[in-house]
Amino acid sequence: MKSILFSSLAAAMLLFHGSLFAVELPKQAEELRQEAEKIRSKSPWLAQIWPGFWPENQPFIVFNTVGETLLFTTDEPLPGYEAKHSNYYYYTERLPNTTDFAYFINYPLPNNQLATAVRIHDLNSEVIDTLLHEAFHGYQSLHFNNLHASSFLEPSYFSEPTVRGLLRFQFSLAQKAHAEQGEELVRDWLTFRVAFQHAIAPEIGELLASFEHLEGTAHWVGIQAAYAEHSRNQLGDFLRHFQARFENSNHVRTSAYATGAFLVDILNEYSPDDYDWRAQLEAGNTPLALAVELFDIDPETAMNEMNALLERHNSNYRNRLMALPL
Repeated sequence: MKSILFSSLAAAMLLFHGSLFAVELPKQAEELRQEAEKIRSKSPWLAQIWPGFWPENQPFIVFNTVGETLLFTTDEPLPGYEAKHSNYYYYTERLPNTTDFAYFINYPLPNNQLATAVRIHDLNSEVIDTLLHEAFHGYQSLHFNNLHASSFLEPSYFSEPTVRGLLRFQFSLAQKAHAEQGEELVRDWLTFRVAFQHAIAPEIGELLASFEHLEGTAHWVGIQAAYAEHSRNQLGDFLRHFQARFENSNHVRTSAYATGAFLVDILNEYSPDDYDWRAQLEAGNTPLALAVELFDIDPETAMNEMNALLERHNSNYRNRLMALPL
């Protein structure tokens, strides 16, 4: 049963909407104001996505390409603001130590506040998606254990056609399981994931699982924030349009945004109500490990079923792959 409810979102947004910016800020701040207003209007919903991560009065920063900045905080702001309304502070120049990069994680504010800053231009996704995704990385750095997804593997790990084929197949099976929303397909994908991690270099399987832990959870938080009840469609678009080449570690990392978010969706969908899977992820367990435990998948059984899964879901993959080291 899903632990996140959408029913209160509309009412909460109406409560926040209309209370902001009763006094006009400078005209050049209008675009920043609009984005800040969108974010603040969703604050009650954002607080539900991952309890403890984004309280309703979480400070944040939006800025544009010329450096104009709007800070929201209910605490002490940075000095040097040109205009103020309620808890919004407008700065005409770039904040200290920020750069042209599209975001800044854990920007320090007075009184030990930490805010994520995000540029509102040149983003391929919703501002709130990027803001919450990057802010969650800041939260991970303080609250998650065993995040080891910073290392990359040598290209030689991906030189074997079998390895690339298995990675492509497991991704295609994830696409299918997500699109058709069937519990048996989810089980088949998880079973294959367990088996293929024993059939290839363990470093590759570990790399994918760790990227899912780091990037997949942040991606899930970002799309939940931006798309709420439509987040499943957004994730489906990502899965459908990803070019599954798997020729290097970066391809594995990019794919993990989608498969990791799907694994978190599985945990949210199938976990018992009294099971705190978020706490388990924070404790250092990967989304894959928790999903495999939830579905009670045995590694030896998974290995025995590997070829049958290849045949069942796509015989073309089975015909093209070299003999597997089972």
